[in-house]
Amino acid sequence: MEDFNECIDKCGLLELPVLGRKLSWCNGHEGLTRSWAWLDRTLVNEEVLRDFLEASIKYMSGTSFDHRPMTIKLQKKYALKISGLTEVTKKALKVWNKEIFGRVYNVILELEERVEALDSRLQDAFSKEAEQEYLSSKIELEEWQRREEIRLSQLQIHAEAVKYLQIVLTSEESKIVPDLSHIIESTFFEEEGQMLCALPVEEEVRTTTHSIPMDSAPGPDGYGLAFFIKCWDIIKGDLVEATKELFERRVLPRFYTSSYIVLIPKVENPSSFDKFRPISLCSVVYKIFSKILVQRMSVILSKIISQEKGAFIPSRSIFENITLT
Repeated sequence: MEDFNECIDKCGLLELPVLGRKLSWCNGHEGLTRSWAWLDRTLVNEEVLRDFLEASIKYMSGTSFDHRPMTIKLQKKYALKISGLTEVTKKALKVWNKEIFGRVYNVILELEERVEALDSRLQDAFSKEAEQEYLSSKIELEEWQRREEIRLSQLQIHAEAVKYLQIVLTSEESKIVPDLSHIIESTFFEEEGQMLCALPVEEEVRTTTHSIPMDSAPGPDGYGLAFFIKCWDIIKGDLVEATKELFERRVLPRFYTSSYIVLIPKVENPSSFDKFRPISLCSVVYKIFSKILVQRMSVILSKIISQEKGAFIPSRSIFENITLT
């Protein structure tokens, strides 16, 4: 110990001031046998104190270990000024951040402060009432922290799911596709080709919109089919124009083509992402686009698909391909 103290003197190390509670270790006992000690300290040289005049340490609330973790403050706080916001907007944002967005964080912070205050109170003098309140607050804090850990773990699972699907959906298999265009004959007339590419009219868009099931899941924009049906007279002009842009071969905006990917388990207890079946929840506008294309192509499907294909074609049956041996 003397050698250690001599080393500190020769190096000119100084101890950082402590804010808040002064004791960093607790034996974890309950009642009168609980004891505290100041074991964890931080030493810095004069250059640190000269560059960071407000340098200090603070012992955080500890729930799992006997030694309290510490935070070291080495810079001043800077206020972030938000220009252009009125006082009413600032107050509303503050309330929203506290009561809605940051509620979990605030609850954990309040419980940590309560546990810390009760712990400091018990360090000064033992009280049965304070002891009971300390234990109940500690249990409540552990429960909230457990919930937050579950939420964070779910975020990690979501990130891994996105990573897995990105690899699956963006990977391209190197296959050599033969060019068969020279042996394939045109099977439909020019009039039918013009029908496929003709600009849609309002009646076609309206009929297609009403043919979509009312309870179909909405896409990322949150607007379900009921909105389009109820507000048809208001939005029909914009919707028809958007549909025409598709057939004019314009690049569709991202909010038309974006979709939610939902994982449906294939087995009872899936253990990896390949045990899920991904389905896409598209926007209603995208469904309208797709359904118009499907309705138009269904007219010529029987011409461009060979007779050997029996299933999923109107007026054909898979039973026609059964061979008796």
